[in-house]
Amino acid sequence: EREGHKSNDENDTTQNRFIRSVHCTFAHNSQVTQSEMMASFNHLLGCNVDAKATALLYSDKIAAIEVEIPQVTSCSVLHPIPRSRNEFQHVTVWCGQDIEAKESNELPEQIKNNVARKILFNEPISLCGSFSFWYEQESDA
Repeated sequence: EREGHKSNDENDTTQNRFIRSVHCTFAHNSQVTQSEMMASFNHLLGCNVDAKATALLYSDKIAAIEVEIPQVTSCSVLHPIPRSRNEFQHVTVWCGQDIEAKESNELPEQIKNNVARKILFNEPISLCGSFSFWYEQESDA
């Protein structure tokens, strides 16, 4: 039965799956226009950021790593990092069947309602990432 619930395709919502293209969303096209995104983040493209993973939040439907984002990049020229538009700064790492990754935004509220759990790490875990824009791939029709 376990084999029937295993998926290597992170976009296949019909199965449980680990998310391999991990990212921390700072602004989503449902929140801001493309031009606002460019104005806020274009100067950061390719810049490295030394973030800290501080906790694992999970339910039986979804799991995410809570992250702390510094105020400046770790590039040779330090650039200020605008605050994420997401209140819960995180990286989604696992989704259950029929669950969209964006549902991880609900984990902090679910913890308050005892639907999800939070495990604080004894020590923050260092993460290094870089800024990029995430584009939806258009299908060839």
